[in-house]
Amino acid sequence: MPELLGGDYTRGFSDAEGRAFTGKGQIVVVIDGAFNPQHPMLQGKVIDEACFFGDSVWTLKSGEKVPAKNLCGASSRPWVLDPAVQILTGPGSSAVSKDLENAVCVQEREGDLPPWEHFCHNAHGTAVASAVAGNPYTYAPTDERHAGVAAGAELIVLKIGDQVGWNNPAVRAALRYVDEVLVPKYPGRIAAVNLSASGGDAGSGSCEANFLGETAAKLKRKNVAVTVASGNEGHTSMVGTWSCAEGLVRVGATGIKDLNTLTTKEKVATNASTTNHLLAPVGSGALDDQTNLAWNIPSPAEPHLEGQYGPMAGTSFAAPQVAGAFAVLREKFGYSKTVDELVALMRETGVPVADQRPGNTGVVTPRLWLADAIGKRATPAHDFTGNGKAEFVFTGVDTSIPMKMTEIDLDADWVGGHDTHLVTGWDWKAHSRIVPVHDYDAPNTNGVITVTGDRLLYHRYNRATNAFAAPQTILATGASGLRGLTFASQLPHPTTGSGRAVVMVMADGSLVARAKDAYGVGLGAERILLTSMDPVGTRSGTKSVESASSDTSADGTGQRSATTRSASKDAGSGTADSGADGSGPGTRVEKSLAGVSRLVAVTDVNGDGNPDLVTREPDTGAPMVRWGTGNPVTPFQTKTQALSEKTYWGDKEQMFVFPATGTTPAHLGYRAPTTGALLHFPFERSGTSWRVSPDYRQSGNWNNTANFRLAPEK
Repeated sequence: MPELLGGDYTRGFSDAEGRAFTGKGQIVVVIDGAFNPQHPMLQGKVIDEACFFGDSVWTLKSGEKVPAKNLCGASSRPWVLDPAVQILTGPGSSAVSKDLENAVCVQEREGDLPPWEHFCHNAHGTAVASAVAGNPYTYAPTDERHAGVAAGAELIVLKIGDQVGWNNPAVRAALRYVDEVLVPKYPGRIAAVNLSASGGDAGSGSCEANFLGETAAKLKRKNVAVTVASGNEGHTSMVGTWSCAEGLVRVGATGIKDLNTLTTKEKVATNASTTNHLLAPVGSGALDDQTNLAWNIPSPAEPHLEGQYGPMAGTSFAAPQVAGAFAVLREKFGYSKTVDELVALMRETGVPVADQRPGNTGVVTPRLWLADAIGKRATPAHDFTGNGKAEFVFTGVDTSIPMKMTEIDLDADWVGGHDTHLVTGWDWKAHSRIVPVHDYDAPNTNGVITVTGDRLLYHRYNRATNAFAAPQTILATGASGLRGLTFASQLPHPTTGSGRAVVMVMADGSLVARAKDAYGVGLGAERILLTSMDPVGTRSGTKSVESASSDTSADGTGQRSATTRSASKDAGSGTADSGADGSGPGTRVEKSLAGVSRLVAVTDVNGDGNPDLVTREPDTGAPMVRWGTGNPVTPFQTKTQALSEKTYWGDKEQMFVFPATGTTPAHLGYRAPTTGALLHFPFERSGTSWRVSPDYRQSGNWNNTANFRLAPEK
């Protein structure tokens, strides 16, 4: 399971400093039917256990009334905090009951198949616990590797000792036991409680908020998360009557072969809702697409299967992955962050997945990608050198000149004169395009993607050696004739991938994406995002901004106001470039712009978490945007919106976008054609929308413009 979430089978999840996190020192409590603590994946993991039983009567679908049977055993006693509930504690109290008279459940099967006799709760709890924190283990007969999300964490397992099903009084007592007994007993160590149940069909009753919500809210205030399954009824706008309660972290399920499609198979079809917090991959339920987890004894007739593994599907095995993720995150961050803050982090760094089932409500929910939550950058995305500042990568027009990078401080008021770093170790003569990328094959890494003939290559940058590693081919054919190329770190994709993608403008003007494989560096199949890059609809939505009285040059020359720097003219260029009235050189259009909206970037510029498509208007060269939707099927809005009402954009070269950081907004920049200065403008809110600020910042002056070209374009 670590690999399904971007981690490593044995190492876990690594942060920016290369530290590995596996949930070590943390505890997850699992409330379920029964457990096998002696299973190879659970040996040495279980540090505490108990069993709970409450008298109740079950009404079966046939209408038959069935009294609950106490599977905690004859040694159980009334619990002092709730005498109506029987409790048994100590080693072995959570184990599967093997009393053939009282503990054999008979499950009816469809068609002519005979009833299936098995020990009650023989597999579910053990499988759930192994998903949370199972030991890394290789099953010799098949050489399959197994591991829980938080393989370094410990477990407390609480058995619900009822023969028929989830016993409400017992579940309520188990949660109270966590709050009033276990949290004080293990202070500052319990990261989460997992309850892989949803309460049944969400449409059959009201939300039982008081049942789970009150205790979950108490635990949440103590920084203990309670994760629950959203349910397996296939609803598109509701979850189960238990899991809908406030204070719970609700988790739905996706496939494994197809990570970005919700599960739809009958009886394991995930419920979807705007109230779901996260998704996790468990498999569709098909024979070749399901999770193999630890089992107990499948039936009294097959004891030889004890301690082996079997396929599991459904949201029951999605929720424990998020419980394990809390343990991993607590190991890194401690308990200073609230449950809500960690949920927000997992949602922010997750991969958007849309519910595409018939009758869906268009719900988009992030799929957990724990590698990015652990490895989230504290520095700008394009911080190649690790000094906390963004670097702009460029090479010389004379391609024998090695690649260089210059520091850019997005926080500074006026930027210039920063050191330029020479990058060693590669010859760029044969590379027609060079695009900087970040976090491509691992969190907190930087590199470049280049076009060489018909291939795309990825080169990772090594900070220690200030050099690029040998290139890896990520696309063997199909790169020749590209009219545009950029990188997207979190582009929603309807099928597979981690959110990383390469976006290209093809020779016919269409915009396509190829998602990075979730487990390798290669790119997947081509997906058409737009058949045409031409702008559609309104260009309104930005306010007209008056130029400052002391107007400065868009090339970083001339007079500079102390408060506002407007980029409305190219002072010192030797031409009368008014640019403000739509006449003169300010409206020049590069030949390569004619007839097509040039691709600039795919990145989140307005801070809503969705990547936006930034392009240039074909006739004027002005920056435009199609706002991101977060929907993998239609990731961008249909209409384009202008980002500036200025008219001086036509001759500006090599436009780019620096992604936002935790302290600064995204910046749009370009290389000034007359001086070679690198200028960038912060994005800012304008009424209900966003625009490019007229207040620019300069990063260096390069008067000898023949000596270099910026990396995003040839």
